Amino acid sequence: MTADWPLLALGAAFGLLAGRLCAAVGARATGAGASGGAGVVGATWGGGLLSLHPIGQVAGALVVVSALAVAPDVRGALLALLGLTLLAASFVDAATMRLPDALTATVAAASTVLAWLGGRLAEGAACALAALVVLLVLRAVLARRAGRQALGLGDVKLAAALALWLGAATPWFLVLAALGALVVILVRRPADGRLAFGPSLALGAWIVGLVSEAGLWPM
Repeated sequence: MTADWPLLALGAAFGLLAGRLCAAVGARATGAGASGGAGVVGATWGGGLLSLHPIGQVAGALVVVSALAVAPDVRGALLALLGLTLLAASFVDAATMRLPDALTATVAAASTVLAWLGGRLAEGAACALAALVVLLVLRAVLARRAGRQALGLGDVKLAAALALWLGAATPWFLVLAALGALVVILVRRPADGRLAFGPSLALGAWIVGLVSEAGLWPM
């Protein structure tokens, strides 16, 4: 089932406004992060405050339209909420190298409802627990070898929250996220060697999730 054009147009308009709000959250976090000495969006991604709003608007529109295109119903609305929350979290993480627990909790709540509606709540919970354990172990190993935390606890929590939604497709989204982070490092390596992993997690999950929601990949 596909969404009709009027619904998609309405979704695009809403996405433009919501995406601007997500970018504004990131811009505000950028100011707070800069005053606290944390990395800013410009240092991490090569952008600046003036570039955030257009990026947020376009990304917000794409998120809402793609969500409604694969599920023009209550599920589509939940997907849009999930996607916009991921967008806001990505802006904040790129600005401050931190993922707010409130946004991660929203992702977990939306993921839980989506899994429940799809009759995969038990699978999602099991995969979330597995992802949490594996990534915590990986975090400890990387910290021991590198002498510092290379994987943030916020990244671990966000990945586990997304696993509630993605279920058995979780490994694929983690692979995509890792590849995305590698590309960013190769193209523009941050001066301090730190990289916000949240945006890569969000993009990887969104791609795998939408493909699965569209029935092109078994979830």
